[in-house]
Formats: sequence, structure tokens, C-alpha cells
Amino acid sequence: MRKIFLLAGLFMSLAVTAQLSIQKLWVENLEQPNGIIASHPRLTWSLNSNVRENTQSAYHVQVATTIENLNRESNLVWDSGRVDSDQSVRISYAGRALESGNSYVWRVRVWDSRGRPSAWKSGSWQMGLLHPETEFTAQWIGPENEVDTLMRPSPYLRKEFEIQKTSQNATAYITSHG
Repeated sequence: MRKIFLLAGLFMSLAVTAQLSIQKLWVENLEQPNGIIASHPRLTWSLNSNVRENTQSAYHVQVATTIENLNRESNLVWDSGRVDSDQSVRISYAGRALESGNSYVWRVRVWDSRGRPSAWKSGSWQMGLLHPETEFTAQWIGPENEVDTLMRPSPYLRKEFEIQKTSQNATAYITSHG
């Protein structure tokens, strides 16, 4: 009898402290992607629990342009507030209009089936060009010889340029034909 009581006490102790934890974050099914062209990207997270049948009962998503703003909860571009839902897959971004080329940081927390919140989990993404017909202004470069044969190797194309300003980071939008 004593062993059964101790085991039951151990299981009850686990049930009290158990909660959900967020394992991974995805934006448009990619981890920390660059070049997202969806104006309302879909956010997804995976969950883990150390107890069976412990499910998500609510979530809270926040998005900002810097990690500092996110941590201070200031200048957020979207704050979903607490949403009572078990959905954790393809939650559509519903904040201010996202801007081409900008980087965004986001975080999510969830509440388990007993109403206990998880820790925040953070991720990021960078937007691509949302309006390439007006935002992509580069000139195309091409090979000197326009004759294309199967035996000729692919041409090596390059364009040298100088950056006039100092920058902490930069993004190059590159494409090729074919």
C-alpha cells in the first residue's frame, strides 16, 4: 500500500507543475525565413508537454521591428492579445501593413488546458519585395555572346559596385533566368 501511495503522490506532483512549452516557430512553414512575400504571413508553432492530454487553450502573439521593442512591448506592429483557441498552425498575421525588405521579430506564448501560461518563444523573419514591379529597379546583366548552345558552359556573370554608406547589414535581391 505504501508504494502505491508514493507513486500516486509522484504523479500528482507532476500534474501540478506540468505545462506546455513551445519548441519551434515557423513563418510560412520556414524557420526564420528571408524573402517572405506574403502580405499576411502565417505563423506556426509546435508544442511539447511532459503530461498526456495537456493541450493549448489560448495563445498570444506579438510582432515588432526590433527585439528591443518586442521586449519592452512598445511600437508593436501586431499584438493579438490573448486568443482563446487551440489553433497553433497557420495563424495569419493581422497587424499593420508589413514593409518590403524589413525584418520582423515575433514571439508567442500559450496557455495549457489548466490555464497556465508558457514562457515566450521568439523568432524572426525578413520580408522580400512585396511589389517587385515597382521596387526592383536594377538593370539586367547578360553574356556578351547571345548564341546559346548545349556544349557551351553557363556564363559567369558579375557586376562590381561600391557601397557609399556604412551599414550594419544588407540584403541583395538576386535572380536569374531559367
